[in-house]
Amino acid sequence: MKRKALGSWGEAQALGFLENQGMQLICRNFRVREGEIDLIMEDGGILVFVEVKTRISMRFGTPEESITKAKMARIYRAAHQFLELKEAEHTQWRVDVVVIESSPALKLIRLDHYPNIEVSPP
Repeated sequence: MKRKALGSWGEAQALGFLENQGMQLICRNFRVREGEIDLIMEDGGILVFVEVKTRISMRFGTPEESITKAKMARIYRAAHQFLELKEAEHTQWRVDVVVIESSPALKLIRLDHYPNIEVSPP
């Protein structure tokens, strides 16, 4: 399976899950030079920047293991860019991670949501 197709499928799974939790979609695949944010959601007045990691094989580790400090720092920089562009710098916000394990046939095996991931950007 192509990486982009797997990523899109995983983002759709995460979006459905988060919407079922009461969140509302603001933006998908926000890209700036500093990085990319898969999903931007609103959760009770709080902006939520969501990183989605999907794996069909554990050959290169679990989805959690692919969330490095450097990756999180890029997400935080991109989140700051979004806030500046939208002139929402004083808005409450957080970063969540959704990890997904799937079979090669795209049968969901596991979806875990980790809210409010904090990493000090370099």
